Amino acid sequence: MGQDAYAAAFLSLHAEPLLARLRPQQPAALRAIAAGAAAEVAEALGGRVTPVVEPLLTLMLRELQTEEDINRRNAAFCAGLLVEASPEKAGQFVMPLLAALHGMFRPEEAAGARDNAVGAVGRILSSLPQGSLPLGQMLPVLLGALPLQEDL
Repeated sequence: MGQDAYAAAFLSLHAEPLLARLRPQQPAALRAIAAGAAAEVAEALGGRVTPVVEPLLTLMLRELQTEEDINRRNAAFCAGLLVEASPEKAGQFVMPLLAALHGMFRPEEAAGARDNAVGAVGRILSSLPQGSLPLGQMLPVLLGALPLQEDL
């Protein structure tokens, strides 16, 4: 099945059940799996995921602030891929995402979650027009988290 066929199937059959599994009333472990699945779909479909970027990013913002490392890790990976796939649709989420991701750069953050936050910020930087982000504030934090420790 090609990307176009899978995109149609995903959007018509799977997107809503996936979004439902990311709702706050779901167990944290299920939300972590759903965030990881959403990331894999975004990676596979690229821009074809645009119709669900806004609801997914709304849910990823919440997951970036949970107590569970795996949820933050998967949400960071997913958020970066969603911005990369559809920077125009994701535009309104960029500053809140950067704020949420900033908390993942603390030394006590799980290494894999921090690594995925680094990747997300890198994807955001490479996806948006030059001059649209506060590089002077972002780069020292980003570079301070290198080298990656776990999720190479």
